[in-house]
Amino acid sequence: MRAPPLLLASAAWLIAGLLSACGPMVLSDVDFPSPDGRWTAILEHVDNGLGFGQGALYDEVHLSRRGLLHFLSRHLRRHGDPDTSVVFYVQSAYTVGDTPRLNWRDAQHLLVEYPDCNFPGRQTTRYDNIAITYQTFPLSGGMCCTRKGPNNRWRGP
Repeated sequence: MRAPPLLLASAAWLIAGLLSACGPMVLSDVDFPSPDGRWTAILEHVDNGLGFGQGALYDEVHLSRRGLLHFLSRHLRRHGDPDTSVVFYVQSAYTVGDTPRLNWRDAQHLLVEYPDCNFPGRQTTRYDNIAITYQTFPLSGGMCCTRKGPNNRWRGP
């Protein structure tokens, strides 16, 4: 006897929820769909200390195709170096107005801008058929921060 599809889907959703509770916590996320609607860049603000204030805060950019796979990957994705959908991450050491900015230049070119005082842990320049470029911007209000070196990389769970 076969299990009903709804039961299987519910069990998979429950298992995914339990597994995701054992890793970094996404505090906020914003979708940036590509102009042709085929891709979505997702900017996430992540607490890698399980949300208990014990870990560092990171901003991550994920890329995924739109549709059902986007929906599933959004709920099953990992963070940091282990996840290939993460094309960029940087430690958050600045105010809300100074978070990374995403801008689709066209359907195959994504621009990621981030504060000039941060050293990214990952900076992928190509993902599938998407070219990704990076620019820095100065912190607002004349603030400055200490540049993070490549040894301060977050490795994720």
